[in-house]
Amino acid sequence: MHDSSRSENGALPVYADRDRETIALARGALHLVELRRGAAIVAVEGDLLLRYRDPGLAALGQIAPEQTLHLHEGERHIARERTGYAVSAAHAAGARLLVQASQPPGLIAWIAFAARRLSRAGAWLHARPQRSEARRF
Repeated sequence: MHDSSRSENGALPVYADRDRETIALARGALHLVELRRGAAIVAVEGDLLLRYRDPGLAALGQIAPEQTLHLHEGERHIARERTGYAVSAAHAAGARLLVQASQPPGLIAWIAFAARRLSRAGAWLHARPQRSEARRF
């Protein structure tokens, strides 16, 4: 799931299951959420406004420019880095959104990891000095 979530001004979180969270935003509501890399925000009903600061400019702190993204109904935004978002409804009618957790690495990622480890082990074995099979005194 996502790391932290806080609602202000009437956002009503409804927990669907462990991996997903459906949130209804009332008029003027603001929902703050911090997402890990790979997590997504989906506009289920209505349009959303996402405000966030670019994580690449985190060293600037509060003087980093705030980015605004308009999500139309049915669109999804995937977090490229761990970032905090302020989500609000773009129109007075309100909106519903879904927060999707980042997917754990699958089988292909595990196989690639194992192949890299085996390659390193092979390189280490190849680089070791060869020993003679029989020692002669």
